[in-house]
Amino acid sequence: EELGIEYDEDVGVDFQSLSSLLMQNKKQK
Repeated sequence: EELGIEYDEDVGVDFQSLSSLLMQNKKQK
C-alpha cells in the first residue's frame, strides 16, 4: 500500500501536466 501511495503521487503530477496539455490542445482546435 505504501508503494501504491508513492506511485499515485508521482502519477498525479504527470497526470496534471498531461491534462494541462490536453486542455490547451482542445482550446486551440
